[in-house]
Amino acid sequence: MSWKNEPKSGDRILWIKFTGFGDVLQTVSSIKNFKEMFPGVHVTLLTSEPYAELMLAQPPVDAVVTGRKSSMKDFYRLMSKLKKQPKFDWIISLQDKSKTDTIGLMLGVPNRIGSGYRVMYNANLWDWL
Repeated sequence: MSWKNEPKSGDRILWIKFTGFGDVLQTVSSIKNFKEMFPGVHVTLLTSEPYAELMLAQPPVDAVVTGRKSSMKDFYRLMSKLKKQPKFDWIISLQDKSKTDTIGLMLGVPNRIGSGYRVMYNANLWDWL
């Protein structure tokens, strides 16, 4: 897939990785590499509560939003939290789940990058990078 658009300094990115201690830790490395490629971007990590404090202590992570997506009630609470955040320019999701896929659409995020080939995304993360 050819992708012409790239994040620029000042863009706000919502990076999603909810679960798996090792996976969440590896996400920090991915965010670090991403910020080296696109300096000046602001990355908010969306993750689950147990990882919030640890992720906030990581230099490449600018902000953390926590939530759960298991039930519809939890998902609506999460969406309410996200709608209170400044508008995101990009969403990068490492979750291949239908509820997570819809976050970018529901928030009106114009640039949606996912780790799978799904209709809710403009590009696949691995092809795009």
